[in-house]
Amino acid sequence: MPGREDAWAFVWKSLQHLPENGIVGFLLPAMGFLHNHAKSAVEARNRLIGDARIFRIINFADLRFHLFEGAVRPAALVIFGRRETDAPGYRFDYWAPKADLNLKMRRVISLSSVDRGSVASMDVTEDPFVFKRRLWMSDPEAKLFNYLQALPKLGALVSEYRIAYWRMESFEHRWVVGNGFKPVSEDRLKDEEYQYQRSETILKAPYLPVKAFRVLAQDTGRLRVFNERDDGLVHRKGFERGFTGPRILVPCGISTARQRLRASYLEDPLTFEHIIFAISVPSRDARRAKFLTALLNSKLLYWFAFHSTASFGSDRPKIHQSELLRLPFPAPQDFPQDNRSSDAANALVALIDDAMASARENFALEASDDGLFDELDSHCYTYFGLGEEEIALVEDAVASVIPGVQPHAGSSVDLWRPAGPEERATYASTLTRSMAQWFSEDTSVRVELEARNNDLALVQLRLVERHNWEVYSERNDETVGAALARLRANIDVPLPGNFQLFPNFRVFIGKSLYLVKPLQRRFWLRSAAIADADALAMELQDALPLGNLTGFA
Repeated sequence: MPGREDAWAFVWKSLQHLPENGIVGFLLPAMGFLHNHAKSAVEARNRLIGDARIFRIINFADLRFHLFEGAVRPAALVIFGRRETDAPGYRFDYWAPKADLNLKMRRVISLSSVDRGSVASMDVTEDPFVFKRRLWMSDPEAKLFNYLQALPKLGALVSEYRIAYWRMESFEHRWVVGNGFKPVSEDRLKDEEYQYQRSETILKAPYLPVKAFRVLAQDTGRLRVFNERDDGLVHRKGFERGFTGPRILVPCGISTARQRLRASYLEDPLTFEHIIFAISVPSRDARRAKFLTALLNSKLLYWFAFHSTASFGSDRPKIHQSELLRLPFPAPQDFPQDNRSSDAANALVALIDDAMASARENFALEASDDGLFDELDSHCYTYFGLGEEEIALVEDAVASVIPGVQPHAGSSVDLWRPAGPEERATYASTLTRSMAQWFSEDTSVRVELEARNNDLALVQLRLVERHNWEVYSERNDETVGAALARLRANIDVPLPGNFQLFPNFRVFIGKSLYLVKPLQRRFWLRSAAIADADALAMELQDALPLGNLTGFA
């Protein structure tokens, strides 16, 4: 029962009483059963995959505030039966429906083909993050994520204070991360079993409330000492080396309003509570610490954290210390074009130096300073060697997808509205560019919107000679639009309960390919076009002989 979660006991007990062909359907905590990365949770999940035969998992994490009134934690429906001894591996359905207007207005759960897939039992045992990554990640994003994940990680450089402390290891000249102090609970001081300590540092150094935290560099001029007690009593002292010297402060709570992680470099004495991490570094590594501070404030690492952490995007927006250490932190020499990476790193360090100079003048850097952060992101993309499409994947996710994750009841999400003409044109141009790499220089893809209605759009793709290529256009044939409405109402795919399958498929007719797409903006982002192009390329490889891509059929 990892995390003392009672639901695990019901799962194990049900398997003891299940008849040979019996089936169990349990509504379970999604965090504890699917997303928890702790060792005990991973072991329990692997045991369930091995002892039971999973038939379907429906992850309701994005519907967290819509599905059950008053619920505060995400749920998952797990349907399973008994597994025969020594049975081979198997596959099971994994559905991850997203909140939308159908759920809000009609209480119907829409399911698109991109949210409806399958998972192999071996995938779960080999990759404890599979359920989280399949929640929002497309195939092109998976390629980018795998590239970043293969790079050296921050944990290769940084030791955890709590582990080094219990092992009595010396960390005087090492990079070490730890939490701040934890205040005492006044009502428990008279409890004989309650533990507390005295900290001299807290009585002397200025105290940083998390509300006063500033990104990039911290202004300490107007801060005062922690004044809740005048005797220095705390429940835990925390990582006291993190209160002085060169270090990076990182709050564990993720600000979705900023759409970035938050990190600040400083060297002045300063105390803070346990909800803030400190990465303390030797003085000789101050420049590299400034570089890390800049990276931690980038959209790229925010995007990576969204897909790699347990609770961000599936439960609560926060990052744990162990997850922080899994972020990529390569050196310039880890890249083929190390000169470009070195130049980008120098530019990022310069941004932190400028922020420190401003902080000394008591200037509070605001997150609305888009020009500075745009420059920071540009240098970060250059450092990691990202291309135009990879940057679009990150930018779309940060600007459009992540802000719409787990919407509260009554809220209106921009991703839910129909895509407008400009967004449809951007989708078409991105799709054309993404597919160009698969064809010869004298061949191009012509994209035209044949028709649309309130729910669906029909897009035609044709291979043409480049000199005959025309820009994207829309015909909007009313007869075809009516046919789309009939298709929407009568699609012949049986689904249980109040699920509704959203058409999102491709049809080859002669030398043309037709895409039937939901008109919802989520399916018309640049990242959606890149994902569609990736899927189409794979289908074309199957349909046509390699090296002879002269048509669709």
